[in-house]
Amino acid sequence: MSEIRTFYLDKKVNVGDTVQINGSDYHHIRNVLRLKEGESILLLTCDGKHQAKIVTFRSDLVMVQITGTEESKMKFPLIHLIQGIPKGWKMDEIIEKSTEMGVSAIYPAYMTRSIPKFSAEEEQNKRKRWEKIAISATKQSRRNNVPIIGQILSFEKQLNNFEEFLGGKILFWELSSNQSLLKFIQNNKKNEYLIVIGPEGGISHDEADKCINSGFSQLSLGDTILRTETASPYAVGLTRYLWQSI
Repeated sequence: MSEIRTFYLDKKVNVGDTVQINGSDYHHIRNVLRLKEGESILLLTCDGKHQAKIVTFRSDLVMVQITGTEESKMKFPLIHLIQGIPKGWKMDEIIEKSTEMGVSAIYPAYMTRSIPKFSAEEEQNKRKRWEKIAISATKQSRRNNVPIIGQILSFEKQLNNFEEFLGGKILFWELSSNQSLLKFIQNNKKNEYLIVIGPEGGISHDEADKCINSGFSQLSLGDTILRTETASPYAVGLTRYLWQSI
C-alpha cells in the first residue's frame, strides 16, 4: 500500500467541508503523483492534520472533501523557544531541526550579540521563509501540527509577552551552574516550557539577569559549548525526551 501524501492548507477546516487546492500542490497531485478522483490525501492545516479525498479536478485546482481528523498519538509538553537570531542560514536549520524535535513555537529575538538587523520588509520575508521551512519539516517528521513562527521582536519584548506564563522557564546558558535538566523537570513537571537560547556568542550578562529576574532557572546543556544551531534543537528534544521518561 502506497504512502498517503500530505499537503498544507493555511486555514481551519471541519469534517464534511469541501476545500480547494491550487498552485504547486495542485500540480503535484495531478501531474506528478497522478492521483485520481476518490483517492485519499492528508491535509495539514493550522488546526491539525485531516484525512481527505479528492472530489474533482478543474482546470487549475482540485476540490477535496475533509473526511476525518488524525489524532496525535504522541504525548509531550508544549515547548516554546525564544531564539536569538544568528547569522546567515543558521536560523533555517534551527527551525527545521527544532520542528522535527517537537517544538511548539519559535520566537525570533534580536539579542545583544545578534549581528543581523533586518528591515521591516526583510523581517516579513524572513518570517514567510521560516514558516515554509516549518511546514516542510512538519510534513517530513509526520507531526500533526505546525509550530508557530512568531514575529521578530527585541529580546525584551519577547520576554514581556511571557510575563503571565505559568509553565517551566529555562535559560540554557554556557555560564550557568551545571544544574541537571532531569532534576529540574522532575521538580517542575509542567505541560509547557519556555526555553531561551542565545545567538552566536551567547547571551549577555544583562540578558541573563533579565531572565533570572523573570523567574527562569539557569541550566547547562553539558560540559561542551554547542553552536546555537545545535543547542536549540538539542534542548527541545532533550526536554521532550526527559519529560516523557519521567
